Amino acid sequence: MEKRPEKLPKYSTSEGMQLALAYLNDPSDVACPRCGPETMEVVAFLDGDRLRSGGMVGRSPDTEYTVVLYCHACHRGAALELNRAPEHSPSPPHA
Repeated sequence: MEKRPEKLPKYSTSEGMQLALAYLNDPSDVACPRCGPETMEVVAFLDGDRLRSGGMVGRSPDTEYTVVLYCHACHRGAALELNRAPEHSPSPPHA
């Protein structure tokens, strides 16, 4: 029987907001709230609607999308649902 990996801790709501603000400020320089700079990677840009229904479909990060971030130090991930349209503000992060 295959052993499943243990569930990794999630980012707190506060940490998720820190990630979202850092990403919106400079997507190329997002620091992990726990581990600091140079540990985070943008893993994918996904269609948020399809993701909520179980599908993983890539999407261009120009309007509404979900960005998936991963920290190589603490092995935590976050999915941030964003809307780059000027009249909208970002949705709360799903860490």
